[in-house]
Amino acid sequence: MCYEDFNECALKKQEAKTDENEGAMKNKLRQTETEKNQLAQELEHSRRLLNQSEGSRETLLHQVEELRTQLMKAGDRKGLQQHQGSQISRQHSSHQDEQGDDWRLRRGIEQDKEDLEKQMSDLRVQLNFSTMASELEEVKRCVEQKDKEKAHLASQIEVTLLFLSRIQRTSALFHKIA
Repeated sequence: MCYEDFNECALKKQEAKTDENEGAMKNKLRQTETEKNQLAQELEHSRRLLNQSEGSRETLLHQVEELRTQLMKAGDRKGLQQHQGSQISRQHSSHQDEQGDDWRLRRGIEQDKEDLEKQMSDLRVQLNFSTMASELEEVKRCVEQKDKEKAHLASQIEVTLLFLSRIQRTSALFHKIA
C-alpha cells in the first residue's frame, strides 16, 4: 500500500511537471509568435524605407539624364553659335571685333559646359551616397534580424534541452519505481 501511494505521488508530481512544462512551452510558442510578428513589421518598415530610398535614387538618375541632355544641347548650341559667329564676323569689318565676339561666345559656352558638368558630378556623388546609404541600411537590417533569429534559436534549444533532460529524469525515476 505504501508503495502504491508512492507511485501515485510520483505520478501526480510527474503530471504536474508535465503540465508545467506544457504551459512553459505554450508561453514560449506565444512569445515566438509575437517575435515573428515584430520581425514581420520591421521587415515591412525596412521595405518602405528601401522603396523611398530607391525613389530618391530614381529622381537623381532622372536629374543626371536631364543634365546630360542639357549638356548635349549646349554642345549643339556651341556649334550653331560658332557658325553664326563666323557669319557675323565676316560681316564685321574689324578683325578685333571678330576675335572679341568669338572669345566671348566660346567663353560663355565653355562656362555653361563646366557648370553642367559640375552639376552632373554633384548629382553622381549624391546618387552614390544614396545608393550606399540604402545598401548599408539593408545590411544593417539583415544583421539585426539574423542576430534576433540566432538568439531566438539559442533560447529554443535551451528550453528543448531542459525539457528533454526532465523527461529523461522522469523516465529514469519510473524505471526505478517499476
